[in-house]
Amino acid sequence: MTHLKNIAFTTILAFVATSVSASGDTEWSYSGDTGPEHWASLSEEFATAIGNQQSPIDIELNKIAIIKPQNLIIRYEDGDFRGVYNGHAIQITPQNKEDNYVLLGGEKYTLQQFHFHTPSENQLDNHSSSLEVHFVHEDNRGRLAVIAVLFDKGKPNRPINDITRAIFTSGAHQETALPDPSEITELPPKNHEIALPAPFKITGLLPEKKDNIQFPGSLTTPPTKEGVTWIVMLNKQRLLTSDLTGFEGVMGKNNRPIQPTGARVLVKYKD
Repeated sequence: MTHLKNIAFTTILAFVATSVSASGDTEWSYSGDTGPEHWASLSEEFATAIGNQQSPIDIELNKIAIIKPQNLIIRYEDGDFRGVYNGHAIQITPQNKEDNYVLLGGEKYTLQQFHFHTPSENQLDNHSSSLEVHFVHEDNRGRLAVIAVLFDKGKPNRPINDITRAIFTSGAHQETALPDPSEITELPPKNHEIALPAPFKITGLLPEKKDNIQFPGSLTTPPTKEGVTWIVMLNKQRLLTSDLTGFEGVMGKNNRPIQPTGARVLVKYKD
Protein backbone atom coordinates (compact mmCIF):
# COMPACT_ATOMS: atom_id res chain seq x y z
CA MET A 1 0.00 0.00 0.00
CA THR A 2 1.06 3.56 -0.63
CA HIS A 3 1.81 5.33 2.65
CA LEU A 4 0.23 8.77 3.01
CA LYS A 5 1.66 10.35 6.13
CA ASN A 6 -0.28 12.77 8.26
CA ILE A 7 -3.24 13.10 5.91
CA ALA A 8 -6.65 13.48 7.53
CA PHE A 9 -9.40 11.07 6.53
CA THR A 10 -11.49 13.87 5.05
CA THR A 11 -8.60 14.78 2.78
CA ILE A 12 -8.32 11.16 1.66
CA LEU A 13 -12.01 11.20 0.73
CA ALA A 14 -11.54 14.33 -1.32
CA PHE A 15 -8.55 12.80 -3.10
CA VAL A 16 -10.26 9.59 -4.17
CA ALA A 17 -13.51 11.33 -5.12
CA THR A 18 -11.71 13.36 -7.78
CA SER A 19 -9.22 10.77 -8.98
CA VAL A 20 -9.36 9.84 -12.64
CA SER A 21 -8.27 6.91 -14.75
CA ALA A 22 -8.43 6.01 -18.40
CA SER A 23 -11.25 4.36 -20.34
CA GLY A 24 -9.36 3.84 -23.58
CA ASP A 25 -7.31 7.04 -23.83
CA THR A 26 -9.91 9.32 -22.28
CA GLU A 27 -9.84 10.33 -18.63
CA TRP A 28 -13.12 10.62 -16.73
CA SER A 29 -14.17 11.05 -13.13
CA TYR A 30 -17.15 11.74 -10.88
CA SER A 31 -16.58 15.49 -10.46
CA GLY A 32 -15.32 18.64 -12.16
CA ASP A 33 -14.55 18.99 -15.86
CA THR A 34 -14.42 15.22 -16.38
CA GLY A 35 -17.51 14.46 -14.26
CA PRO A 36 -20.79 12.81 -15.36
CA GLU A 37 -22.35 15.95 -16.84
CA HIS A 38 -19.38 16.16 -19.25
CA TRP A 39 -18.93 12.47 -20.16
CA ALA A 40 -20.72 12.68 -23.51
CA SER A 41 -18.42 15.48 -24.70
CA LEU A 42 -15.14 13.90 -23.57
CA SER A 43 -14.95 11.40 -26.42
CA GLU A 44 -16.95 10.15 -29.41
CA GLU A 45 -16.92 6.78 -27.69
CA PHE A 46 -18.79 8.33 -24.74
CA ALA A 47 -21.53 9.95 -26.85
CA THR A 48 -24.13 7.42 -25.68
CA ALA A 49 -24.05 9.09 -22.24
CA ILE A 50 -26.93 11.25 -23.49
CA GLY A 51 -28.90 8.30 -24.88
CA ASN A 52 -32.50 7.53 -23.95
CA GLN A 53 -31.86 4.27 -22.08
CA GLN A 54 -29.18 5.32 -19.63
CA SER A 55 -28.60 4.01 -16.11
CA PRO A 56 -29.02 4.38 -13.17
CA ILE A 57 -32.70 5.22 -12.68
CA ASP A 58 -35.18 5.85 -9.90
CA ILE A 59 -37.51 2.83 -9.78
CA GLU A 60 -41.06 3.95 -9.00
CA LEU A 61 -42.63 0.80 -7.60
CA ASN A 62 -46.20 1.91 -8.38
CA LYS A 63 -45.35 2.14 -12.09
CA ILE A 64 -44.17 -1.43 -12.68
CA ALA A 65 -45.71 -3.15 -15.72
CA ILE A 66 -47.86 -6.24 -15.16
CA ILE A 67 -46.25 -8.42 -17.80
CA LYS A 68 -44.18 -11.59 -17.57
CA PRO A 69 -40.50 -10.95 -16.73
CA GLN A 70 -37.55 -13.08 -17.74
CA ASN A 71 -37.01 -16.01 -15.39
CA LEU A 72 -33.81 -15.63 -13.32
CA ILE A 73 -31.63 -18.44 -11.96
CA ILE A 74 -28.39 -17.51 -10.18
CA ARG A 75 -25.56 -20.04 -10.00
CA TYR A 76 -22.68 -18.59 -8.00
CA GLU A 77 -20.06 -20.65 -6.17
CA ASP A 78 -17.89 -19.56 -3.26
CA GLY A 79 -14.27 -19.88 -4.30
CA ASP A 80 -11.19 -18.05 -5.55
CA PHE A 81 -11.78 -14.35 -6.24
CA ARG A 82 -9.24 -11.54 -6.72
CA GLY A 83 -9.80 -7.90 -5.89
CA VAL A 84 -8.36 -4.64 -7.19
CA TYR A 85 -8.94 -0.91 -6.77
CA ASN A 86 -9.13 0.26 -10.41
CA GLY A 87 -9.06 3.98 -9.70
CA HIS A 88 -12.84 4.33 -9.63
CA ALA A 89 -14.17 1.33 -7.72
CA ILE A 90 -13.22 -1.78 -5.79
CA GLN A 91 -13.63 -4.57 -8.34
CA ILE A 92 -13.66 -8.34 -7.70
CA THR A 93 -13.09 -10.97 -10.40
CA PRO A 94 -13.81 -14.72 -10.21
CA GLN A 95 -10.82 -16.86 -11.13
CA ASN A 96 -13.11 -19.56 -12.51
CA LYS A 97 -15.84 -17.69 -14.38
CA GLU A 98 -17.57 -20.85 -15.61
CA ASP A 99 -18.55 -21.63 -12.00
CA ASN A 100 -20.39 -18.31 -11.70
CA TYR A 101 -23.24 -17.53 -14.07
CA VAL A 102 -26.93 -16.72 -14.32
CA LEU A 103 -29.67 -18.06 -16.56
CA LEU A 104 -31.85 -15.19 -17.74
CA GLY A 105 -34.82 -16.20 -19.85
CA GLY A 106 -32.99 -19.52 -20.40
CA GLU A 107 -29.84 -17.78 -21.74
CA LYS A 108 -26.52 -18.24 -19.92
CA TYR A 109 -24.63 -15.12 -18.84
CA THR A 110 -21.22 -15.62 -17.21
CA LEU A 111 -20.07 -13.41 -14.33
CA GLN A 112 -17.17 -11.22 -15.47
CA GLN A 113 -16.68 -9.12 -12.34
CA PHE A 114 -18.52 -7.27 -9.61
CA HIS A 115 -17.82 -3.84 -8.18
CA PHE A 116 -19.14 -1.30 -5.68
CA HIS A 117 -20.64 2.20 -5.64
CA THR A 118 -21.09 4.52 -2.65
CA PRO A 119 -23.77 5.67 -2.27
CA SER A 120 -26.07 3.59 -4.46
CA GLU A 121 -26.71 4.51 -8.08
CA ASN A 122 -30.18 3.04 -8.62
CA GLN A 123 -32.91 4.23 -6.27
CA LEU A 124 -36.19 2.74 -5.05
CA ASP A 125 -38.99 5.32 -4.83
CA ASN A 126 -36.49 8.17 -4.71
CA HIS A 127 -34.54 6.53 -1.86
CA SER A 128 -30.78 6.11 -2.17
CA SER A 129 -29.03 3.26 -0.32
CA SER A 130 -25.62 3.36 1.37
CA LEU A 131 -23.88 1.06 -1.12
CA GLU A 132 -24.64 -0.84 -4.31
CA VAL A 133 -22.98 -3.92 -5.79
CA HIS A 134 -23.06 -4.51 -9.56
CA PHE A 135 -22.56 -8.08 -10.78
CA VAL A 136 -21.64 -7.77 -14.48
CA HIS A 137 -22.40 -10.74 -16.76
CA GLU A 138 -21.88 -11.43 -20.46
CA ASP A 139 -23.32 -14.09 -22.76
CA ASN A 140 -21.60 -15.73 -25.73
CA ARG A 141 -22.99 -13.04 -28.05
CA GLY A 142 -21.53 -10.17 -26.06
CA ARG A 143 -24.82 -9.12 -24.46
CA LEU A 144 -24.57 -7.77 -20.92
CA ALA A 145 -26.75 -8.30 -17.85
CA VAL A 146 -26.12 -6.56 -14.53
CA ILE A 147 -27.56 -7.66 -11.18
CA ALA A 148 -27.65 -4.86 -8.62
CA VAL A 149 -27.87 -5.45 -4.86
CA LEU A 150 -28.53 -2.51 -2.53
CA PHE A 151 -27.04 -2.27 0.98
CA ASP A 152 -28.05 -0.10 3.93
CA LYS A 153 -26.34 0.25 7.30
CA GLY A 154 -27.23 -2.41 9.87
CA LYS A 155 -25.93 -5.86 10.77
CA PRO A 156 -22.61 -7.38 9.64
CA ASN A 157 -22.17 -8.93 6.21
CA ARG A 158 -19.28 -11.41 6.14
CA PRO A 159 -18.06 -11.02 2.52
CA ILE A 160 -18.28 -7.22 2.76
CA ASN A 161 -16.27 -7.36 5.97
CA ASP A 162 -13.74 -9.71 4.35
CA ILE A 163 -13.15 -7.18 1.56
CA THR A 164 -12.73 -4.29 4.01
CA ARG A 165 -10.36 -6.36 6.11
CA ALA A 166 -8.33 -7.37 3.06
CA ILE A 167 -7.90 -3.72 2.09
CA PHE A 168 -6.94 -2.27 5.47
CA THR A 169 -5.52 -5.13 7.52
CA SER A 170 -3.88 -7.34 4.87
CA GLY A 171 -6.53 -10.04 5.24
CA ALA A 172 -6.41 -10.30 9.04
CA HIS A 173 -8.75 -12.67 10.85
CA GLN A 174 -12.37 -11.77 11.51
CA GLU A 175 -11.59 -11.05 15.16
CA THR A 176 -8.98 -8.40 14.34
CA ALA A 177 -10.34 -4.91 14.89
CA LEU A 178 -10.51 -2.62 11.88
CA PRO A 179 -8.65 0.67 12.24
CA ASP A 180 -10.56 3.75 13.32
CA PRO A 181 -11.53 5.65 10.12
CA SER A 182 -9.87 8.80 11.43
CA GLU A 183 -6.57 6.93 11.69
CA ILE A 184 -6.50 5.51 8.14
CA THR A 185 -3.39 6.83 6.41
CA GLU A 186 -2.95 4.20 3.70
CA LEU A 187 -4.86 3.64 0.49
CA PRO A 188 -4.41 0.83 -2.03
CA PRO A 189 -2.73 2.21 -5.17
CA LYS A 190 -4.55 1.88 -8.46
CA ASN A 191 -4.55 -1.70 -9.82
CA HIS A 192 -3.01 -3.04 -6.61
CA GLU A 193 -4.30 -6.57 -5.99
CA ILE A 194 -6.44 -7.06 -2.88
CA ALA A 195 -5.85 -10.52 -1.40
CA LEU A 196 -9.24 -12.00 -0.46
CA PRO A 197 -9.73 -15.05 1.77
CA ALA A 198 -10.38 -18.34 0.01
CA PRO A 199 -13.01 -19.46 -0.40
CA PHE A 200 -14.57 -16.03 -0.77
CA LYS A 201 -18.29 -16.28 -0.01
CA ILE A 202 -19.85 -14.46 -2.96
CA THR A 203 -23.24 -16.01 -2.20
CA GLY A 204 -23.37 -14.00 1.04
CA LEU A 205 -23.69 -10.78 -0.98
CA LEU A 206 -27.07 -11.83 -2.40
CA PRO A 207 -30.41 -11.49 -0.59
CA GLU A 208 -32.20 -14.73 0.24
CA LYS A 209 -35.31 -13.70 -1.68
CA LYS A 210 -34.54 -12.78 -5.29
CA ASP A 211 -37.56 -10.56 -6.10
CA ASN A 212 -36.32 -7.99 -8.62
CA ILE A 213 -37.13 -5.28 -11.14
CA GLN A 214 -35.94 -5.79 -14.72
CA PHE A 215 -35.47 -3.11 -17.35
CA PRO A 216 -33.23 -2.10 -20.28
CA GLY A 217 -30.41 0.31 -19.49
CA SER A 218 -26.73 1.04 -19.88
CA LEU A 219 -23.42 0.72 -18.15
CA THR A 220 -23.15 3.45 -15.50
CA THR A 221 -19.52 4.29 -16.32
CA PRO A 222 -18.00 5.42 -19.64
CA PRO A 223 -18.59 4.50 -22.37
CA THR A 224 -22.10 4.00 -20.85
CA LYS A 225 -22.98 1.39 -23.48
CA GLU A 226 -26.72 0.78 -23.86
CA GLY A 227 -28.47 -2.56 -24.48
CA VAL A 228 -27.74 -3.80 -20.94
CA THR A 229 -30.38 -5.84 -19.12
CA TRP A 230 -30.71 -4.59 -15.53
CA ILE A 231 -31.93 -6.73 -12.63
CA VAL A 232 -32.26 -4.69 -9.42
CA MET A 233 -32.94 -6.76 -6.31
CA LEU A 234 -35.81 -5.44 -4.18
CA ASN A 235 -34.67 -7.04 -0.92
CA LYS A 236 -31.77 -5.10 0.53
CA GLN A 237 -28.74 -6.40 2.36
CA ARG A 238 -27.05 -4.80 5.38
CA LEU A 239 -23.48 -3.85 6.27
CA LEU A 240 -21.68 -2.36 9.27
CA THR A 241 -21.06 1.38 9.41
CA SER A 242 -17.34 0.67 9.82
CA ASP A 243 -17.27 -1.37 6.60
CA LEU A 244 -19.17 1.32 4.72
CA THR A 245 -16.65 3.88 5.98
CA GLY A 246 -13.84 1.70 4.64
CA PHE A 247 -15.39 1.53 1.16
CA GLU A 248 -16.04 5.27 1.18
CA GLY A 249 -12.47 5.89 2.29
CA VAL A 250 -11.11 4.13 -0.80
CA MET A 251 -13.67 5.03 -3.47
CA GLY A 252 -15.16 8.30 -2.25
CA LYS A 253 -18.47 9.21 -3.92
CA ASN A 254 -18.57 7.16 -7.12
CA ASN A 255 -22.22 7.13 -8.12
CA ARG A 256 -23.54 8.48 -11.41
CA PRO A 257 -26.59 10.76 -11.03
CA ILE A 258 -30.08 9.39 -11.78
CA GLN A 259 -30.99 9.32 -15.50
CA PRO A 260 -34.48 9.78 -17.03
CA THR A 261 -36.52 6.58 -17.23
CA GLY A 262 -38.35 7.85 -20.30
CA ALA A 263 -40.59 5.35 -22.08
CA ARG A 264 -38.87 2.25 -20.71
CA VAL A 265 -41.01 -0.58 -19.39
CA LEU A 266 -40.04 -1.96 -15.97
CA VAL A 267 -41.26 -5.41 -14.93
CA LYS A 268 -41.18 -7.27 -11.61
CA TYR A 269 -39.90 -10.80 -11.10
CA LYS A 270 -41.14 -12.57 -7.97
CA ASP A 271 -38.94 -15.32 -6.57
